[in-house]
Amino acid sequence: MRKGPTQHAAASAPATSASEGEPEAASRPPAARSPEEAIAAADAAFEDGDLPRAVAVLSGLLARPGLAPRQRADALWRLSEIYEALRDCRAVVRTLGRFLDAASDDVRRTQAWMRKGACEAEIGDFAASREAYARAREEGGERLGPAARIETYAREGYAAFEMGDLERAEKVLAEGDAYAAEILESTRLDDYYFVGMIRFYRGAIWHVRFRQVTIRSRRRDMARDFNTKMEYLAKAQAFYREAVRAKHMFWVSAAGYQMGQLFAEFYDAIMYAPVPNWLSARQREIYYEELRKQLRPALEKAIWVFEKTVETARRLGYTSPFVERAEAKLAHLRAVVVAGQGRLGEPDPHLVPEIARPIAPAEPGGEDRGPLERALHVPRPTPL
Repeated sequence: MRKGPTQHAAASAPATSASEGEPEAASRPPAARSPEEAIAAADAAFEDGDLPRAVAVLSGLLARPGLAPRQRADALWRLSEIYEALRDCRAVVRTLGRFLDAASDDVRRTQAWMRKGACEAEIGDFAASREAYARAREEGGERLGPAARIETYAREGYAAFEMGDLERAEKVLAEGDAYAAEILESTRLDDYYFVGMIRFYRGAIWHVRFRQVTIRSRRRDMARDFNTKMEYLAKAQAFYREAVRAKHMFWVSAAGYQMGQLFAEFYDAIMYAPVPNWLSARQREIYYEELRKQLRPALEKAIWVFEKTVETARRLGYTSPFVERAEAKLAHLRAVVVAGQGRLGEPDPHLVPEIARPIAPAEPGGEDRGPLERALHVPRPTPL
């Protein structure tokens, strides 16, 4: 655990020997310890791996009446770090909320808002997470470094996206992308994770809008819907490509997977567009034969994107849930090509059967691993 000012003070204070008649701090009854000694005892328990004891020591300290504001803030901060080590996100959120209430002028407030927002996202409270990152950026002001500021934009936009508030997500992410572009002209970041995240979710917004366009049967409506779908596909693809250019492998694999999905979904959308009911059986056969020829480039593009995503990951020795899904989807599409067309006069089987149903928000925690098994503060790698 990182040492704070009070811990350094306790460590540098003159030691009182047992021969002088004073008991060692660690052996004193908890109620007899000074706040600094109690925090040091909690740190010692933490280092020994006894996290429940560390929680108990700090909880006892916080229950004391008359604790000075600075001492209360230090104890709450340390307690939040211990809960974080325990992967107890709800306890982290509660404790940091108390810290923010108690420490009105503490320099750690911006970091507290960011840690709180990350844990709120972990438990699915995206409304609170969105506001926490907005507050972090507001309170941080000029003190907030470029990397941290980019992170606040990325996570606030992500939270708005998860809430289905695409307009706010788009606004926040666009501001973050513009800020990142300006910064990157003169500054090299240690990590481009959140740059990639901003660009990925800008693509995801248009991907969702692409899915929401339903092609209708009337000729005039069909042409308009088709053009809108093509426009949204192009916008989603452009942002996914920008995510790849951020060169963070997690988002390279994520964007590659979603681009492949995008073309496969386009194939399905056109293949399953309404067919005039007055066509004869023979006319339906001709219709689908011609449609397959026209859609072949979309299928080939999807296969190519999945191939490049998997090849790049293998070359770099990288794996992620997106890479695994890309491999599975590539095998599926290749099988479709080998199997050839469906029945005469009928559409081909869905290339993306998993989304042949209405879009619904993902449940908190994702589908692969529970929140305590994932790296804390990393968005769930859940495909759209």
